[in-house]
Amino acid sequence: MARRVRDARPVTTVHVRPATLADADRLSRLGAATFRETFARDNDPEDMARYLAETFTPARQAAEIGDPAGTVLLAEHRGADGDAAELVGYAHLASGSAPASVRGPAPVELKRLYVTRAWHGRGVAQRLMDAALDAARARGAGTMWLGVWERNPRAVAFYARYGFARVGEHTFLLGADAQTDWLLARALDDPSPDATPPSRGEPASDADPSSMQRVVVGHANPAIVDCEARLRAAQLAADVAALDALIAPDLLFTGPDGELATKAQDLEAHASGVVRFLEHHPEVLHVRAVSPTVELASLRARLVVEVAGQVVRGTFRYTRVWSRADGETWRVVGGHVAPVGAA
Repeated sequence: MARRVRDARPVTTVHVRPATLADADRLSRLGAATFRETFARDNDPEDMARYLAETFTPARQAAEIGDPAGTVLLAEHRGADGDAAELVGYAHLASGSAPASVRGPAPVELKRLYVTRAWHGRGVAQRLMDAALDAARARGAGTMWLGVWERNPRAVAFYARYGFARVGEHTFLLGADAQTDWLLARALDDPSPDATPPSRGEPASDADPSSMQRVVVGHANPAIVDCEARLRAAQLAADVAALDALIAPDLLFTGPDGELATKAQDLEAHASGVVRFLEHHPEVLHVRAVSPTVELASLRARLVVEVAGQVVRGTFRYTRVWSRADGETWRVVGGHVAPVGAA
């Protein structure tokens, strides 16, 4: 049975606070669990076990929480029924020396930022990132830097939205496996190109609309172009809340295998990680008005998508029917996607 999409818990119930020594035990379990969720399927089990055993002990977490050069932030969900708070994510900052390729003043490292898989796509990562930036500035830092695995494009895309740029690389040792991390950095005295990204609890609205506007052929309703851009951004970010807002409840969509998919199935695929958009490059967008409340969009795009652990590359054409009732927003009610050739 497919896991139910956990869409009943709003991001407004999540709060970020500094960790205390009393949190060390819970943080060690959260840290190990989120690291395992993120990287286990792409790494050797022995290397994973060795790294987890060395890194996420309660004693080590207590040391990191108590380190005056560091800040550990916890994201907690507390339900309306008064249950004990659930840890759903965390971030760890540390001041100190930085690699030579990080050239900004007063550097601080974002050592970790993880969210439990059940809370992906709900704005928790943005809450933690915003809080980490504020904490770094409060410490007097002028530059933030981090290392991200070269094979983690979703994380790279997330940090790029906050103005981080690649400045170099270094070796990260996972057990006995020497891996390459990209070094990303940004200044803290200037806002990033998208310094206030939308919460994943609401429809994404920035979505780099210029990427769609540049590929429009002929006249197109700007609202539909914006919707296509927001949908692209939601797919890349596995943003279930944004997808939920853009897709009509009675969606009928045919996939490249000819199988019909419902909205619930589409949201589940993104929430569970069965489908992960790694790259999405729009090439041509046609939009035609059918009536004042119905528009047809045809988008050709080069995609790199991971489906059930298999990476698929190619050029695909989406045909989507957008509709709206009086006074409501545009939503997808139907569509189809099919391959049109190799990338």
